[in-house]
Amino acid sequence: MSTPSTTNQAAAPKQPQSRPLSSKVYKNTFVRSLRSEIRKMTSLRSTWLTLGLWLGFGILITWAMAATLTNGQNNVGGINVHGEFHPIFITGSAQLYYIFAMVLGALAVTGEYASNTMRTTIVSQTSRMRAFTSKIAAVTIVMGIATAVIIAVLVAVTLLAGGLSWNGGDGNLRALLLFWLACVLTALMITGAGYILRSTAGSIVTGVMVLFVSEMLRLVPVKFFRETLPKFLPSGATSGMTVSDTANPTQTIDYLSPGTATLVWLVYVSVFVILGAIRYQKSDA
Repeated sequence: MSTPSTTNQAAAPKQPQSRPLSSKVYKNTFVRSLRSEIRKMTSLRSTWLTLGLWLGFGILITWAMAATLTNGQNNVGGINVHGEFHPIFITGSAQLYYIFAMVLGALAVTGEYASNTMRTTIVSQTSRMRAFTSKIAAVTIVMGIATAVIIAVLVAVTLLAGGLSWNGGDGNLRALLLFWLACVLTALMITGAGYILRSTAGSIVTGVMVLFVSEMLRLVPVKFFRETLPKFLPSGATSGMTVSDTANPTQTIDYLSPGTATLVWLVYVSVFVILGAIRYQKSDA
């Protein structure tokens, strides 16, 4: 005769044996890190606020510049516009747009240091360099898409407000593409500065010093500082990137060729990114 406890044990269903999960389930790959970094950027309210302000100011400035054409004026920023689109309507305010790019590049990394979540990011990664490269890739993707959308909107505003026809020739399309690249590279430079300084304000101020305040070097009363060096300064490099009509000496006399200017700006950005990677790799969070 069986006891109740014996009966219950016999009737109890067999539990499947637990098996260890495959490493593929929880392994942190570069793609997963990249997706996480993109989510971090796009989930920040400050990211969307900055993009909204950038787009809003861009529309107002572009609309105001294009509206002057309706009064019979064909000269914009020293360039004659004959009923056709010219990138000066957008690149003419490039210095302001670079500041927005700086803010976005800084927020991508300094926000983690400010909220003390960088430690979590480091712990979740088996390689700091993978975490760093995924951050750089995420900033490139988000900034690339956002900048492309903003440029497209501003081009549409220019055509509609000024009653202009599209003209991508004469270096116009190249100037827009290199302006897009300049914005993305500017954001990456400040991302690198963010890893170095770990401060939003410090990173943005560094970007302003590099891009704008360095212009004061041309005040040195030496021929090299007034004629040669300005072409290689950050502001000169970014301005040279957006020159459209390279055959017009009035546009190119003070700048490097677009290709050379792009390489110079890439060198500046690379210095900050490399230093940021070294700082992130060697120091504690």
